[in-house]
Amino acid sequence: MSTQKKQILFITQILLWTNTVIAFIMPPLFAPINQPLHPRQKAPCPHSNPNDESDGLSWLRKAMNTTATADASDTSPPRPQPPLKPGLSGFVIDPQRGFLAIVSNTRRAIPIVIQPSDKIQVTSAEALCLIQLAGGMDLGTVVPPDALSRAVGGSGVTLRRIRAVANDGPSAAAEVEAETTATLMTEERQEGIRTNAPKIHAAVKNLPGLTTVSLEDVCLAMRECADDGGGVNDRATFTVLLDVLRDIVHRVPASPLKFVLTVTIIDNDGIKERDVEDVGVLEALAFSLRYKVAVEVDDVVLGGDEGFDAEEMGTRYPNFRSLDELWEDAKIMEGFIPSMFAKAVKRDEEEI
Repeated sequence: MSTQKKQILFITQILLWTNTVIAFIMPPLFAPINQPLHPRQKAPCPHSNPNDESDGLSWLRKAMNTTATADASDTSPPRPQPPLKPGLSGFVIDPQRGFLAIVSNTRRAIPIVIQPSDKIQVTSAEALCLIQLAGGMDLGTVVPPDALSRAVGGSGVTLRRIRAVANDGPSAAAEVEAETTATLMTEERQEGIRTNAPKIHAAVKNLPGLTTVSLEDVCLAMRECADDGGGVNDRATFTVLLDVLRDIVHRVPASPLKFVLTVTIIDNDGIKERDVEDVGVLEALAFSLRYKVAVEVDDVVLGGDEGFDAEEMGTRYPNFRSLDELWEDAKIMEGFIPSMFAKAVKRDEEEI
C-alpha cells in the first residue's frame, strides 16, 4: 500500500473515531431520557458493557468515572447549576423537541430547536457539527470553512458581531396548521381521525425514521391525507401518510430568534461594515463557535412565552451541557490522537 493511501486511510479512521468518542464524552446527551443523570454523573456507552476491558476503552471509562450501575443509596443533593454564560450557553436533548441550543444572557434563557429527530441521542450531522465546534474540533462538514463568505457574498470578510432578535414570523405550529387545515374537516372526518390515529400510530412507530413519531404527529398527518371518513384505506394513501410523517418528524420548527451578523468587508473599495440578516440558525451558532464571537441577546428578546429564568435550567433540562463542559470533555481526545498516530506510524515502519 502506498504512503499516500495509508495517510488517507489513517485520516479516515481518525474522523470516524472522533465521532465515536463524542458519543462517549457527551454522556448526558446520550443517556436514556427516562433516567436523568446527576449533572456530573457519567453514563456508560449504550452499546457496550462498562466493565468490559476487551474493547480498549477502559481508560476512557476510568477517566470519566463510569460505573456499571448507579448507587441507589446516594441521596446527596444535586450539584447547583453554575451561572449560564451569556450568548450560546450550551446544548441539551429534550425527549419531546429534540436537540436544543440554549441561548441566554445569564438572567433569562430560551431553547432553540436544532434537530427535532434527535430526541434520544445525538445522531444528526447538524447536532454533531455544533458539538464538535464546541469542543474545538472544526471538521467543516455541515458548515464549510467558506460558509461566512458565501452568506455575505464576498471575500475578505471578518465577523464582528452576532445579535439575536425576536423572530416575528409565523410559529412552526402555525405553519403546520395552515398547511393541514386547507383540507376540509367535517365532523365525520374528525371523528374518524380520532378513532384511527392510535391504530396507525402503533403501525408506524417502529418503522425506520419514524421511531420518535407521536400520536399528535399522526393526527396532524392524517388531517392532510385521510379520506372523507378519516381513514387510510389503500397503499397509495398510506405511502403519502408516511412521507408526510417523515416531513413532520424532521421539520425544524421556526426559531423564536433570528440572528443578525455584523461583518467587515475588505475589498478594492476599502473597508466597509454591513449587517447580514438572511442567516440560518445553525449557521449563526456555528459562526459564533468557530470565530469566538458571542451572541448578544437582551431580556426583551428572551421575555416571550418560550423564555424562562436561568435559575430554572437544572429543573427544566437536567442533562444540559454548557460549552465549558463540552470543551473540557473534548480534551480527552488531545492525548489519544497523537498516541494513535504514533502507533500507526510505528506499524507502517514495521511493515517496511
